[in-house]
Amino acid sequence: STLFPYTTLFRSISGTLFDDADADGVFGGSEVGISNATVDLVSPGPDATFGTADDVVADSAVSVSGGGYTFTAVVDGLYRVDVDRMTLSGRSIASTPEPVEVNVSGSDLLGVDFGFYAPGSLVVGLDPGAVTTLAGSGQAVHQDGVGTAAGFTQLTDIVVVGNTAFTAE
Repeated sequence: STLFPYTTLFRSISGTLFDDADADGVFGGSEVGISNATVDLVSPGPDATFGTADDVVADSAVSVSGGGYTFTAVVDGLYRVDVDRMTLSGRSIASTPEPVEVNVSGSDLLGVDFGFYAPGSLVVGLDPGAVTTLAGSGQAVHQDGVGTAAGFTQLTDIVVVGNTAFTAE
């Protein structure tokens, strides 16, 4: 009998977890990476549907200094990248979509990034003299009607940068 050797082509998925101080979903400025957080690579299982009993954690990674994580030895297919929020040291609010479904097909996936911030950690920086209303919903509404900080479920501490008047409702 003849054996036919085959080669499995492995791909990688990588990204960065970051402390999104301004909650804009973009890693930049003086923001820092989140280290020692667990990221899971989940397969949908035989039924090819996420969120069912046959989902399988195919791999786990822990973010390193600077927030980077990488899954290696990934075969082509559909996966969900999911951050274990219990490992985020209090940063429980996502500023980017999470979890994220990815389709690995023929190449590595780079830049699967996740931003998080802690409740009450929002820093509001406005132009001097601007008026901001902090509504009960946790939205900051500027006098000109633009620049809302939607999506906050809790604001406990508010730091206002500049000579800014604001009201709390």
